[in-house]
Amino acid sequence: MKTSFRFYSTRMIYFLAFILCTQVAIPELNASHGSTYQTIEDFEVEQKIDQLLLLIQKRLVIMHEVARTKWNQNLPIEDKIREEQILADLADLARQYDLDEKWITKFFHAQIDASKEIQKNDYAIWQKEGVLKFEGVFSLKNELRSYINQLNHEMMMLFSKINMKNFNLNKFVLDKPISTRYSDYIENDVWLLAILPLKN
Repeated sequence: MKTSFRFYSTRMIYFLAFILCTQVAIPELNASHGSTYQTIEDFEVEQKIDQLLLLIQKRLVIMHEVARTKWNQNLPIEDKIREEQILADLADLARQYDLDEKWITKFFHAQIDASKEIQKNDYAIWQKEGVLKFEGVFSLKNELRSYINQLNHEMMMLFSKINMKNFNLNKFVLDKPISTRYSDYIENDVWLLAILPLKN
């Protein structure tokens, strides 16, 4: 049991290290990323938005691992009861951060929808290829959900640092993070679904 736990813990560390180390700056994107700020406050907010986009990206990427674990356990992709509980917990957290709970619920509902699309796409591929089981998957409860919860809280903290009531996010570039990776296996339509609340 100890050996198994050590294996999965080590694998999680390597996976997260991979996420961080492979985030390379793309010169072409940096060169084309024109200035959208007129004040130092705008500059600071734009940096926070880029951090937010990176967190969204990380949350979507980890869903491939969630899909692998669910596939091994023959679990359904959708769990309405759990989704509703997650959204309720995040709405409570939004009130603690003095954020608009309706907007926060809308935002995280989009994250959940985008996450399910990734898992559905993976399931479709594996069914077509006749995949039976994956070796060395993460623990859904002890590792993956803990990591996702951490990302959710980091997003919430960023929102608390941006004056969402008096700030127009549409004036900023809402694309993948400036420090994006070349390949994150996220379809463009899934990405657009995830960031849609930021554009409304």
